[in-house]
Amino acid sequence: MDKRHKFITGLCISILMLIVVIVICVQMYGTATPGNKQHPSESNIDIALLTDSEGVEDSSYNQYSYEGLKKYCKESDVAYKVFTPKTSENEECLSTVDDAVKMGVKLIVCSSPNLSETVYQAQDRYSDVSFILVDCMPSSSDGYITKVTPNVTSLVFDDDESGFIAGYSAVISGYREMAVLYDAENTTDVHYYYGFVQGAEYAALEINENVNIKARDISTEDEKYPMRIARRYYSKGTQLIMTCNQSVCRLVNSQAKKYEGAVVINAGCNLNKYKAVAGSVVKNIEEAVYSYVKTYSEGDDLESEDVVTFNATNNAVCFEPNETILTNFDTEKYEKMYKRLARGKIMLISDTTVTIEDLELTNVTVKEFNHTES
Repeated sequence: MDKRHKFITGLCISILMLIVVIVICVQMYGTATPGNKQHPSESNIDIALLTDSEGVEDSSYNQYSYEGLKKYCKESDVAYKVFTPKTSENEECLSTVDDAVKMGVKLIVCSSPNLSETVYQAQDRYSDVSFILVDCMPSSSDGYITKVTPNVTSLVFDDDESGFIAGYSAVISGYREMAVLYDAENTTDVHYYYGFVQGAEYAALEINENVNIKARDISTEDEKYPMRIARRYYSKGTQLIMTCNQSVCRLVNSQAKKYEGAVVINAGCNLNKYKAVAGSVVKNIEEAVYSYVKTYSEGDDLESEDVVTFNATNNAVCFEPNETILTNFDTEKYEKMYKRLARGKIMLISDTTVTIEDLELTNVTVKEFNHTES
């Protein structure tokens, strides 16, 4: 073999060895999410974030939780890692928890209500690991059984207040013909809906106006159904539709853009980037996660607070108006209402087993539709 062939052969072997080394490193340490402070020389990482399959760029729960965790870890020079399962199926999420525990993680922040069943099962399996669960409690697959063991802290946001704030803000902004699209099988959605109706009533009484609300259960329909309903409602005079999550908001927004004056309000996360979204009720998840990761890391006992509620009292839910649309948003009225809400001066009915008639509305008329009604 001549020198040229020997050189080429040696070069190829070197490249192959380099590739093998890279593959081994990736398998050992994983792919770092941007912003992670990875320490490959250390065998243990104390803190991890478990998202659902959407990952940290979902503009919702995962991202807000990630920002809160990152904020604390950056300030405190603490290493952390983000784990994102390939799917949101419970077994896949549990497997991802297993991976985190094997790395020595002692605190896992579970950033989405989609992880409720995962924590329900993992809390007993790993009793020596602490879990922070965002905006829900650990529950069984059917949602009927909840259990919070001492190693779990649930950070729960008041969805009745979120809906109330949305309904109040819509009415004081001049909207009188409205609709709510909600999933009747989703407890969060139902609380948003009941809160929205009560907020609209509170504002309508305040300004002595009448308001009409169509409420439609979309639980059993296909994913495009909200878009078809939005098109029908907007074409027949509905001015505003409240949505309860990002995916439904995106579909409704696509139709609202086609009708002059038609808008959307979303509860739960800030979607004001969408052209027709007039405002969003936002949960301050980032600050809540930051605060409780800090509590854990500084050695304070999380076990004394199994369920922590965030609401207007601690300024954790608020309305973010899109000022390009809500040019007449009455900030003074809103702030006055918010102070009363924060002080417990406004009492909401949070029992969603009651009927709309039990809310004893006077200035708001609600017409409910199920999926079979036109």
